[in-house]
Amino acid sequence: MRPHRRLRAPSRGFTLIELMVVVVIIAILATIAVPLFVARIRQSAVQRTAGAMAEIYRGARTRALGRGAAVMVTAGPNGAFTVLEGVKGDVVAANEEAVACGALPTRGCITNDWGNLGGGAVIGTARNIGSLTANTTDYATAIAVGGVAQPTAHVCFSPGGRAFISTTTPTVGAWAPLTAVVTITVTADGRTYNVVVLPNGMARLGL
Repeated sequence: MRPHRRLRAPSRGFTLIELMVVVVIIAILATIAVPLFVARIRQSAVQRTAGAMAEIYRGARTRALGRGAAVMVTAGPNGAFTVLEGVKGDVVAANEEAVACGALPTRGCITNDWGNLGGGAVIGTARNIGSLTANTTDYATAIAVGGVAQPTAHVCFSPGGRAFISTTTPTVGAWAPLTAVVTITVTADGRTYNVVVLPNGMARLGL
């Protein structure tokens, strides 16, 4: 007997119209999904930056308490942050007959000369220990102290756990105890994050 041969149905491919329909559907889905995906990436980046701003304040407060040094955080225009630590400086150390102690921390928030950063081999009374520059092409920032908009906010943490505020040049006499909430608002694509510094010096990130 001859073996039976199985009859196969003729294979059928996709028609041009079917392929065009699939391509159109993919294009529509991509048009919808890509902007949402890009917006989500930008929002995540903004949230990370706002979190980094809050961490700057937390880290500064922790450093002040741990090292026994006054630490100042400046929030400036366009989301620029700088962190300065108060040190004795060469002049003070020389007056104390301890020339090698210029880099040792100093405790004074309101008495320190924060504008004296020194230069070269000369140690001033403040040194830069950190910075953050926000990408303002992606989001906007705003500063408020007690609900009042400010161009700049200087917050200084003392080794004793106190926080001081100055919205002008941080010179001697320009400081006051922090009794109001400092808010750094970060906004992008309709989403807002608030970095809040409380009067006790604690910082947190909120919506």
